[in-house]
Amino acid sequence: MAKHLIQLTGVGFFCSCGERYDASDRSLIRRKNRPRAVAAQHQLAAFVQGSMNDGEALVTNCLACKGEAIIPAAPENTVAVFSNWLRTACAFCGKTPTELADSK
Repeated sequence: MAKHLIQLTGVGFFCSCGERYDASDRSLIRRKNRPRAVAAQHQLAAFVQGSMNDGEALVTNCLACKGEAIIPAAPENTVAVFSNWLRTACAFCGKTPTELADSK
């Protein structure tokens, strides 16, 4: 299983895979929820890459409480599986990734 455990910062994120995002020098991107949005994009990209390349499940974490979750591999229905995960509540805090994206 591939692991992409994300730590949000005030201006970006760090991922356990080594990916980093820092918007501190990009004033147009310094909106409140932008680090979380970019981290969510990284989760999607990691899931798609894992599903398409080697069919690995993805271990990632809730961007609200950091609770770990597994998104099962989906070489056939990648978008549908990720879409279902977006609507599935975190086992630790009860928030869905979609709720987090919609929160201000």
